[in-house]
Amino acid sequence: ETGPNTYAAFVGDGPWGQLTSLGFAQCRQVGAELRRRYPNARIRAFSTDFPRTTQSAAAVLVGFGASDSVVTVRSPREQTLLPNFDGACKRYAQLHQARRAMARNGKLQGDCERLEDLLRPVIGSGPLDGPVLDFKPFCVHAGCVGRLQGIDWKLVQLTERYLASLEAFVYEDCELVRLASGRLVQEIMDILLQPGHCVTLLLAHDNMLTAFLVAIGVFKQQWPLYASAVILETAKFSDELKVRISMNDDVCLDWTPWSTAQESLAANAMTPAQYTAACGES
Repeated sequence: ETGPNTYAAFVGDGPWGQLTSLGFAQCRQVGAELRRRYPNARIRAFSTDFPRTTQSAAAVLVGFGASDSVVTVRSPREQTLLPNFDGACKRYAQLHQARRAMARNGKLQGDCERLEDLLRPVIGSGPLDGPVLDFKPFCVHAGCVGRLQGIDWKLVQLTERYLASLEAFVYEDCELVRLASGRLVQEIMDILLQPGHCVTLLLAHDNMLTAFLVAIGVFKQQWPLYASAVILETAKFSDELKVRISMNDDVCLDWTPWSTAQESLAANAMTPAQYTAACGES
């Protein structure tokens, strides 16, 4: 937890960040809570191929009492936990770039220019030219880890609000929503219909969450907090299957008949074959 690139005691040092002992403890507590809620369930875990996500998944498994379970990492082509992870979907890349340009030159131009003026002395030229600012100091566990020292919190809040507004504008395009998250929506729909008691843990990233939240109709135009948890669960009520969606213990969709929710979810779902065809891949 120490080193030349460490900017706070709880921030990991390594490529793309690494999980710290505090982060491990937090994720282990998540696993313990899942075990408490679902005492008779088995668990399986999927993650992107980054140290911090695979380590987070492993820590949850330890807390769940399933430390021998394997964290599955899919190939870049099959990865559904980041939009267009392998870069092969040219249609997604074109649409995404076009929508961002439309926002910056239109509806969000004033906000963008004001924010760039504030960020330029800190980051340098073109502070908003990248796909997203990678550093996100707002955390679900801020009460445990404390607030980072030396941070201009007003500037951070302005940046977060701008990025959330940008994502909301970008994903007003229904085709782009499906290309970004459609395979994940379909995967989760299939998981929710599987018999038995099973917890499926999916370790993703904030830019995946924004697209996914739009797709399932619960995006509140707020950038996801670090370590956010979105939970979709199904249960039978008098032989009727219902689904509930919550995020960070905030119920976004209370128990709703599956037949009703399925129609809404299916509108943005894509099978792998549909995704390949929509991307123009052979």
